[in-house]
Amino acid sequence: MVDIVSFVRNSDYDLPGLIESLRRSVKLCGFNLADVAGKKVLLKPNLLGAYPPERGITTNPDFVCAAAIVFREAGAIVSIGDSPNGIFDIDTCWERSGLREACKKSGAREIHFESCGSTKVGTLNISKAIFDADFVINLPKFKTHSLTMMTLAVKNLFGCVCGVQKARLHKKHFRHGEFANLIVRIANAVKPALTIIDGITAMDENGPSSGRLLNLSLIAASTNMHLLDERCSRLVGIDPLEVPTLQEAFKLGLWKPDSSCEIVGDDMEEIRRIEFRRPATFKRKIFRFRFFKLLEHLIWSNLSSQPEISDEKCKICMFCVRACPVEAIKIPSGAKKPDIDEKECIQCMCCHEVCPHAAIDLKESLLIRLGRWYHGLTKGAGKSKCDEN
Repeated sequence: MVDIVSFVRNSDYDLPGLIESLRRSVKLCGFNLADVAGKKVLLKPNLLGAYPPERGITTNPDFVCAAAIVFREAGAIVSIGDSPNGIFDIDTCWERSGLREACKKSGAREIHFESCGSTKVGTLNISKAIFDADFVINLPKFKTHSLTMMTLAVKNLFGCVCGVQKARLHKKHFRHGEFANLIVRIANAVKPALTIIDGITAMDENGPSSGRLLNLSLIAASTNMHLLDERCSRLVGIDPLEVPTLQEAFKLGLWKPDSSCEIVGDDMEEIRRIEFRRPATFKRKIFRFRFFKLLEHLIWSNLSSQPEISDEKCKICMFCVRACPVEAIKIPSGAKKPDIDEKECIQCMCCHEVCPHAAIDLKESLLIRLGRWYHGLTKGAGKSKCDEN
């Protein structure tokens, strides 16, 4: 049986229209809503932190509300759950994001993964709420990410790991490939029955919290999370093999670049014409050369982008200090604002992810700047081997 990916156009978060578009999206991708009647359905949105909907950082509450209504009308017992970054107050996250109101409007139950306990799957500790549900419905936001290029279906499931455990995992698996492998293993343990991506308002550049908002007017859905990530990446001009989570899924035999699938729904040509910008950490294809792959393990700190605190934007909220898993961010003696110790920094980008003021800039390393220079030379000389790949 061929997997299906559905693309549906929806220009805003008007609730009645969203309900119809989501119902259509689910039907088109081959998911049978009749199967959820009388079953426990857990909706897993992106609740990164205490951000209001207009920031475009978390899954829009009306999108989540509409999904809950669709599944409740199909006869399901619906819950909405997630675990935000451990530095945020949980109640504030639910309130400010609008997800608490979405639960009230839709009649869904609000679940905090932190209070549910965890289940050990191999070496991973996953929230018990995941395994208490008959169906897990994944509701990510369409965004870029400084560690995984894109945060779509697979990356969203990192939220199934509770609170402070995330910081420990960031510390242990801080390189792109290692972290992506961890994410793929978590996603494979969760096994969502369906993923529906909120791409009505998306984010490019330096996501997941400091990027540029784009109106893609897109709802994307599939029962195959890896295939959905591939097709969404292609849609905005990203080679799937440049996305670390897809690279790792390929290595683990969970996805193939040449997998056949059926694309159904609305025409997406307008989205393909949009200039979708990568994070600063994934600027150039030059780093796909075998030589640079070797350098990655020898001189990681020089190959990676370095987070840097902006004096103009910093409000001394101390979120970056609390989020750093290796305590590389401190306020030096006599200083008024935090500073990042580059020797201690592991470039996990947790500080960049949680800063509510977008005050963490990503400074390009020397090798990335050399890569840009080289890219300019090869572009001028003709098509490079990088582009052939």
